[in-house]
Amino acid sequence: MTNFRKIIIYFFFIFLFLIAVYRLINLTLFNKKISKNRYSKNIKRGTIYDKNNLVLAVSDTRDNIYINLSKIENKNNFLNNLKLLVNTFKLDKKNINYDKINTKKKVILFAYQIKIDIKKLKKYILKNFKPGQILSEKVYKRVYPYNDLLSDIVGFVGRDNIGLGGIEYLYDNDLVGLKKINKRIPPYDLKLTIDIEIQKIVQKLLKKYSKIYNVNSSMVIVQNVNNGEIIASADYPYFNPNNFEKYNINSYINTAISEYFEPGSTFKMFASAFLLENNLINPNDKFLCTGSIELINGEIINCTGIHGYVNLRKIIKVSCNSGMIQAMARVKPIYFYKFLKSLNFDKKTGVDLPGEINGIMPLPRDWGIRTRATIPIGQGIGVTGIQLISAFSSLINGGTYYKPRVFKNKLFNNKIIYTNKIVKINKVISKKTSLKIIDLLRAAVEKGSTGHRAYSKYLDIGGKTGTAQISGINIPGYLKDSYNSIFIGGFPLYKPKFSILVVLYKMKKKYYGGVSSAPLFKDIAQNIALYYNIIPKSKIVNININNKLDKNKNSNFINSFKNVPNFKNMTLRQAIQILLKLQEKYNIEYDIIGSGIVKKQNIKPGTKLVPGMKIILTLKL
Repeated sequence: MTNFRKIIIYFFFIFLFLIAVYRLINLTLFNKKISKNRYSKNIKRGTIYDKNNLVLAVSDTRDNIYINLSKIENKNNFLNNLKLLVNTFKLDKKNINYDKINTKKKVILFAYQIKIDIKKLKKYILKNFKPGQILSEKVYKRVYPYNDLLSDIVGFVGRDNIGLGGIEYLYDNDLVGLKKINKRIPPYDLKLTIDIEIQKIVQKLLKKYSKIYNVNSSMVIVQNVNNGEIIASADYPYFNPNNFEKYNINSYINTAISEYFEPGSTFKMFASAFLLENNLINPNDKFLCTGSIELINGEIINCTGIHGYVNLRKIIKVSCNSGMIQAMARVKPIYFYKFLKSLNFDKKTGVDLPGEINGIMPLPRDWGIRTRATIPIGQGIGVTGIQLISAFSSLINGGTYYKPRVFKNKLFNNKIIYTNKIVKINKVISKKTSLKIIDLLRAAVEKGSTGHRAYSKYLDIGGKTGTAQISGINIPGYLKDSYNSIFIGGFPLYKPKFSILVVLYKMKKKYYGGVSSAPLFKDIAQNIALYYNIIPKSKIVNININNKLDKNKNSNFINSFKNVPNFKNMTLRQAIQILLKLQEKYNIEYDIIGSGIVKKQNIKPGTKLVPGMKIILTLKL
């Protein structure tokens, strides 16, 4: 991609961003209403819940106090009585404005959205003020009980009761209700796909690691791989929607959907999936890595080391640029481009959040010698976080791309009246290819890999590191001292449920994805697994990584199975490795119950293997 093209694209997105900023400031400061058919600002907005019915946003009853200046004869006496009222009821002075008393207006707003016993206040006013001097109005204040948790997703509400960000903005009409001819549509409650307990885990750990690595900006997304639901999404640093006006407007931007970045070596998984799906590579194909590769135009692309001869498994394990470039050299750009289009890298995902942007994917005609070599290793292409995780989820869930979603249900009187249906966009790879990708992801976190810090002895986990350079705008090429650290992975890989994307932006030190992002991924994954009892909370067993079945010399042993093997006393990893081979060879089904060591199996060892057979293993600690 030329520097001129990068500059054009950059200023295009700057233009879009300025439009968004203008709209936000316009709504916030000038109180322009979105719809003439909305209810008034004093209507109680619907409540927003997480997937477990925990309240994320709710409207609380408050009062505004007005002063009718036309009824005041002696301002000094009135002001003294007013200050006595404020002290008597211990009103929050940050919501009070004495200066307005000196204006020429007839009626002024003196106290905004105060919490007070209105009956006692009215008695006090009757006793100490003349009729009509002080007026009150019932209003609603939007309250966010979890403060800065999920603020980028839920959004916030301005003084006019208008949603200005996130779900509050996108579903404003549903939350407030509409007026129509001879009909009123009441406010609805909304339920999200978010699990606030997982959100707590994510935000706590993201903040912790961001401070450890001195990162100013970072992001994590957790997705259910089997339906596209977003379980958690955090964008550090956080802001508190209860006091949104105290934060810089940049704090409101949800980088998971509104900023793109080069995905680095995480993109090797998509190149691998393309090669495997189209039978363009086999396990024995080897490529020589000398530490760099010279393109036909004389340009040199460096590798992460001198790896010697590498097959696809080792390319992913050690993140070999040279090997991947050679493997993809046989591919015409148009075919890889079409594959990436099927993964929706050329368009918005359609996630139900405001502000989503497209990534940047050059057309095949713009793929020069360098671009052909670098896109498979994640350079020269821009993706958003939501694009990357949604595409990755399809690689490990059996090959189906699901539209990502945050909104789950619309409710009225605690009854579901509308469900946001799961949307299958397309089938991107076969189940067979998906299983091979899962095997590569396991290799990418085992001993000796770039992602070994993500390996968990408690959990069947896998993922891919990425260390991405950042394009310069006013200077050609990439910045020399700033990198994005990335890790993307999933678990439990024997039956994938969750994917996690970690991005630590603009790192100066320890910027390799395997050094900084991988440990954070592991920490989040293990905590989620504990929460969902994927790892039992009572005990944690040490799963041995150095089992014999990981070694190539045992491949003939695995392939020789004709009857159901005896799984008893195998570790989870050992059992899964055999089950995956049997699934590939005999098209069997399998299920895992519990964790630890295999204690029971539903089919007797020695039974002849037949297609469609389902093997159920029960594990205990």
